[in-house]
Amino acid sequence: EAKDKQRYTALMRTAENGKVEGFKALLSAGADVASAVMKEHIKTVNMLIQHSPDAIKDFMAAAKGNNRLATKAKAILLEILKTAVMNGHIETITILGRHDAGTILHKTRPRIGANEYAALKSMALSGHVEVAKMLIQYDPKQIKDFMTVARGNGELSMQAKTILLEVLLNLAQENATAVLKKSIKAGADKMQDAQGKTALMRAVEMTASDNERGLRGLRALTTLLNAGADTTIHDREGRTVSDYATTLAIQQPNPNDQALRALTAKAATPTRRWQQSKIGSWLRAIQRP
Repeated sequence: EAKDKQRYTALMRTAENGKVEGFKALLSAGADVASAVMKEHIKTVNMLIQHSPDAIKDFMAAAKGNNRLATKAKAILLEILKTAVMNGHIETITILGRHDAGTILHKTRPRIGANEYAALKSMALSGHVEVAKMLIQYDPKQIKDFMTVARGNGELSMQAKTILLEVLLNLAQENATAVLKKSIKAGADKMQDAQGKTALMRAVEMTASDNERGLRGLRALTTLLNAGADTTIHDREGRTVSDYATTLAIQQPNPNDQALRALTAKAATPTRRWQQSKIGSWLRAIQRP
């Protein structure tokens, strides 16, 4: 690909000059992004993030490798993250989180600094789930800080619980087992919302949908169970996750009924109160071989 005297390709020069439409046109024509990555041209990748969802996927895929291109891509990614954090560009951080930047940067050196950590935590606790997910994927030890806040009292504590539940569901839907196991080991699976629902209970409720949401619920359910999520917790009405599965299956036709039956077989035995009900009888029946 042709380059100018500064060894810039047309794509890099277009990004340098902020010409979005020209940038998109060059990408559509098959312009090479790898040259920009090897030159560590941050403005090109920044424009990819903002204006080209398909191209950013390719960039992130390259960053997951173990070659020189991947090393360069990680370096760019780290700089973009640090700049976005310190400038409060939540949209950029959210996009990075959505594309698993936290996982990609997990073992990179150098690391982000204390100020960036503090800023990310502040954004996450303001209700930005993708930011929280990326932070936890980037440094799983951060789950303990979230747990400390969530175990307190007041509005911030409830916000932290809500965020943790959403992060767990997101990680489970993406089958991010390694991070999920660390989160569960820290006790995140025991976090409950205002109704006493855990991430596992919420996943069961998702399966009632006969669309993509239902399939995501099944993925989350399977991953959470395989990662060792606690099935014995009771909500404010005394129900376990097994009771949730049973109730859903009885109250309405569920497109994912077979998977829910598998859940009830694997989950903990229902409470005495529910065992004595019609739902408990039905549950015992479907748990028989």
